[in-house]
Amino acid sequence: MALSTSGRLRVMRPMRPSRSKSTFVIFPPPYGSAIERPESPQQREGMMRNPVTASSDRSFLGWRSTPPALFPPLLGLLGLGLAWGRAVPVLEALAGPGGAAAAAALGQLLLGAGTLAAVVFLGLYAARLVARPALLMADLSTPPGRAGVAAATMSLMLLGVAAAARRPELARDILYAGLFLHAGVALATVAALARQGWTARLVAPATAHLAFVGEIVAPMGLVATGDAALAEAIVWLSLAAALVIYGASLVAARTHALAPPLRPTLAIHLGPVSLIGIGLQLTGHAELSELFRWLCLAVAAGLLVGIRWITAAGFAPTWGAFTFPAAAFTSHMLLAGPGSAWAWLGLAALIATTVLNIHVAARVWLMWPGGRLAAATGARTA
Repeated sequence: MALSTSGRLRVMRPMRPSRSKSTFVIFPPPYGSAIERPESPQQREGMMRNPVTASSDRSFLGWRSTPPALFPPLLGLLGLGLAWGRAVPVLEALAGPGGAAAAAALGQLLLGAGTLAAVVFLGLYAARLVARPALLMADLSTPPGRAGVAAATMSLMLLGVAAAARRPELARDILYAGLFLHAGVALATVAALARQGWTARLVAPATAHLAFVGEIVAPMGLVATGDAALAEAIVWLSLAAALVIYGASLVAARTHALAPPLRPTLAIHLGPVSLIGIGLQLTGHAELSELFRWLCLAVAAGLLVGIRWITAAGFAPTWGAFTFPAAAFTSHMLLAGPGSAWAWLGLAALIATTVLNIHVAARVWLMWPGGRLAAATGARTA
């Protein structure tokens, strides 16, 4: 209250805070329209103390704002290298030793580039979490973040898969470390989802495949290292988890509209059916693997039919969701072996996937300098 010039007391209304440029954006566009906002003043106050300031990151290589969105394209690049390895026997039957040698060389080149990128990205992301451990839960609070964090541990497991043929003991250690860390990510994802309302939990449910089915990449290496029993157990557990997520996705599709920038995450649905099919074949269930090839073909056809709708928002970091399912689909087709019609489909997919994965990885990773990728996906700075 204040004394007016007439001598009367009057009630002063509290001034509204001005919306300056430093006003916190919970999730910057385009993800903000699809994610539930905090409902309580305590939640809003906590977020205001931790604003997104990725653009001001001046640390070495920008490690303080290393975003999880780096990892889905990395997973796709490593998967592409493995797919070229699967193509070696097919191309040897078609083009002789020269074709096989070229495929093997390209596969090793891609795996080498992916390994180097993985060492850098995983190291910088780990440093970011060590500097500020609470950022893990912040990353897991958004669909792009959940997909990225799970893709990080999946990438570690793919490094073990790549090393299995030459260094089985080292590969086993990497695979076990990846499985352990991935289990931790799955538990942390459950905790992050438990803090959110049902609306937020049903946004882009396909991203849950990476956290709860992502261990399915490990059997490709575990079979080679002699851990076939563990590999088979992972295949069946992953199948059960995938069925639950597919069911939740059907419910979400009927009740929640998916924001255009998040539609590329629908491509993730192709990943589990492809990787489970690979795991089934490697563990001696060739007939079931053949059935899963038909399922893969159906899912891929559905995605291609709706590709214009899926990509209506234009390029975004979520396009990383296209890369690793495409690589898994290609590997599953090529695993049918020379002389199979599936192998011909695999070769066609291999060419398309090579162009797609390299293009998406380059565009997403070039957004990292200057904090643009972190700002676009809502990743906070340590």
